[in-house]
Amino acid sequence: MRASRGARESAAGPAAILRRSAAGGGCGGGRSRMTPGGRCRTESRPQLSLNDDPRLSRYVVVERGPDGTRRLRHTVTWSTLPPDAPEEALRAEFFLAGQEEEALERRLASEPTRIALTLVVTWRCNLRCTHCSVLHRLVRREERGLRPGDFRDFVERWRHRVAPPEGFTLSLVGGEPLLEPDLCSEAVSAVRGGGTARCDITTNLAVILQPAHIELLSRLDAIVVSLDGLEEAHNAQRRPYRDGFDPFRRTWENLERLVAEGLADRIHVQGAVRDPYGTIEHFENYQRALMAIGIRWDRISFGAVHPTVRDPAVQRTFLRTLRDPLPRWQMCCKYRGGRSLTVGPDGGVYSDFYDYERLGSVGDPPEAILERFRALARSMPALRDPTCRACPVLGCCWGGCTNARLLVGDRPSEHCGRESLIRTVRRLAEEGRLPEHGARPRCG
Repeated sequence: MRASRGARESAAGPAAILRRSAAGGGCGGGRSRMTPGGRCRTESRPQLSLNDDPRLSRYVVVERGPDGTRRLRHTVTWSTLPPDAPEEALRAEFFLAGQEEEALERRLASEPTRIALTLVVTWRCNLRCTHCSVLHRLVRREERGLRPGDFRDFVERWRHRVAPPEGFTLSLVGGEPLLEPDLCSEAVSAVRGGGTARCDITTNLAVILQPAHIELLSRLDAIVVSLDGLEEAHNAQRRPYRDGFDPFRRTWENLERLVAEGLADRIHVQGAVRDPYGTIEHFENYQRALMAIGIRWDRISFGAVHPTVRDPAVQRTFLRTLRDPLPRWQMCCKYRGGRSLTVGPDGGVYSDFYDYERLGSVGDPPEAILERFRALARSMPALRDPTCRACPVLGCCWGGCTNARLLVGDRPSEHCGRESLIRTVRRLAEEGRLPEHGARPRCG
């Protein structure tokens, strides 16, 4: 299964997004990553600022690159133009004042250039995990509605009617997708039938590997393995469903086998741990153990399961985000307007893996599903909030994560504009006490 979306993303407010400080987070300017030696690498980000040209749409900002070059960025359509672009070019790309509604409609109604397919291969799983976000969907037996060939026919209809120029990507998830290796293999063949397509799988890797599994995994571009720390931490929250096997030992031995099969460069290991295992010491031991069997250090990530004393409240996420804001050009998963499709084992087509709002079935015409997607996107809370619609960086957050907003219980603009929190951030900044962005025990 996938990691829980929860409150992964927070709206930082237009001032924070536009005030892209070179100071960055705890490791220095830009985005930081931890190396095995404890050093931080930084990735430079462009700086954004409001445009002061009355001819231009409020959704147009000035983007300055690390090398000092400037260009105009439309935060809704994500298109760019040079600062000296002629008026006809500005009009054609909806960069002029008064073209805001046209720009929104273009974004919502545009044809997808690439379609990201998520196939929920099965809702059966050989584990029952205490932190599973889809535990309520797991089943003992499945009444399968997705018959052999249905997914291939579905992909072919989309390939010929929509013809996304950049093709497809495919993510295989569950449940535990390796319980159905033949269906997984058929799905990979379907998306690659018209050319290349990036394919990945998210798995607990706690099945008894058969030749069919190895053949499938060798065809994939990425194998994302859930391993929640070392043995004690992993087994504390991952329990076998019926057979009394040791989940950690089986996953670990399978990792060693995949490395021996020459698949190490495709493996990504992710851990989600509860207190008291979420410590730097545990992460370092976890990382060293994985590196010792051939897993690359930069393919290992380690995060906390909420609630946790190490990242105790939504407010702390806000504080980090306000200090080092990151524009989020994609809409929340639920509203991606046909660029992302989830197919379930029942043959249904859904908005996304988490909200799972049904939009039709694999036998429906692509045009009908796209229209339902667009209707769903137009219902986005941010588009029904006057403050959000007037925001110059609406397209940098789209109201944030739907699940996070529902947890907080506010409208998007209320979630974004917490004046008391902003005052707190300013006070902490003056006192030099802002939380360190790189302080969480996380890497990758």
